[in-house]
Amino acid sequence: MRAIIKSRVYHVMSQILGYASHNGPGIGCAPQMGRAFNSSSSLGERKQGILSSLGLGTYDGASVMKLRQECEKKSEIAWNFLDRHSQAVLQLKNQRGVGRSVRTETSENNQREESLPTVYAYNRLISVMMEGGYHEEAYHLYQDMLLETCKPDSHTYVRLIMGFCRAGRIEEAHGIFQDMKNQNCESKGVVYNAMIHGVGGAGHVSEALKLLDEMTEADCLPDAWTYNSIIHSLGKVGNVNYALRLLETMHVKGCNPDVITYNSLISSLGKSGRVVEACKLYEGMIERGCRPDVVTYNTLIPVLCKAGEFSAALNLFKFMRSVGCRPDVFTYSSLVVGLCRADRVDDALRLSSHMTLSGCAPNTVTFNSWLDGLCKEGRVREAQVLYQKMLTLGYIPDVITFCILIDAFCKSGEYLDEAFKLLKGLMKKPDTVDARTRKIISQSFKRVGKVKQARRIMRNARSKRFR
Repeated sequence: MRAIIKSRVYHVMSQILGYASHNGPGIGCAPQMGRAFNSSSSLGERKQGILSSLGLGTYDGASVMKLRQECEKKSEIAWNFLDRHSQAVLQLKNQRGVGRSVRTETSENNQREESLPTVYAYNRLISVMMEGGYHEEAYHLYQDMLLETCKPDSHTYVRLIMGFCRAGRIEEAHGIFQDMKNQNCESKGVVYNAMIHGVGGAGHVSEALKLLDEMTEADCLPDAWTYNSIIHSLGKVGNVNYALRLLETMHVKGCNPDVITYNSLISSLGKSGRVVEACKLYEGMIERGCRPDVVTYNTLIPVLCKAGEFSAALNLFKFMRSVGCRPDVFTYSSLVVGLCRADRVDDALRLSSHMTLSGCAPNTVTFNSWLDGLCKEGRVREAQVLYQKMLTLGYIPDVITFCILIDAFCKSGEYLDEAFKLLKGLMKKPDTVDARTRKIISQSFKRVGKVKQARRIMRNARSKRFR
């Protein structure tokens, strides 16, 4: 099985490089690891040696997404394989059949055609290597492009800059960005957008703003994507006023804000407690012909609930449905959380029928809010029934579910047996129970003089884990 997985991963890597079909020893053959290739070997021998050592057979057009999925899964076998054979991948890249043809002089002064990697092949491989965390290999490929006179394009720079920024390697991203400016790359605006997004996302907002000015001076017109990146970054650091000024700048320069722009600003205003301004901005986006989406409503409804404006939140909920914007589970959960916190549990429970009619299933967060609301009102029996319904429907309770019910059962004094059953159920997965959770549970049982028994159950569960 190891051989098959290793062969498949390398097989997909080769597809990314753009190879045509080759006949080899068969994909099921066990690779012979660590084979050496000397410089005296002929091109064909080295190529066939690589194929044979890796057990590669006929290629069947596997897509790039397969390798991306392998990288995302982070399969130990796949990762070890890529680690061991990254150099073989680079060797394979340089062999014939990758796509970009050049003519060279032979010793008999006859021209022969040799195929070199295309910029598309490089970009695909760089993208996968960046996503898989192979930043050094990706950078070496980029250097190979420069050495082979295969000019990087805007996609090359975007992939490298975004990859390094996500890894927190801002200096390397700056180096790539400077290369782009020196190379006089076409479509510079796309690369500026990537750099602004990357440094802004890493918290370097002042640097992102400088890049915005530099972008304008370089005759690159900022678009909505550019402004959205900076507005989002400003919101993250709490500089909402500057973000609002950028919105005005967009209007002045004829760059129309989109729904993402408004959603980001509404969210930032809401987090700052500026509810009235958030509502005015929502009204303003409609006036300017920008249609709110479900994210807009999911952003504004919790803001209204947190401010105690439940009537406004419910009216907004009704309005979104009337204009054909379908609420999702987050919409309903936001209302349920807000109503339960305001001791309007029955109103929150009535939303259950709305969810059923609209075909939107609740999630664990929704159930936890209902349970918490019922327990705080002392309606423990109803909470117990709801919990059983939750289990019947196939929902998996989390740590919060257990803590809510254990605390309520202990407070009532009538459901201690149920409380201990829940605790034993929770401790079947001791990894999910942290120090804070153990403290909450201990305090719950302490009220009824059962803290020693509860701690014994938790201690025994932890000791079994290390046996």
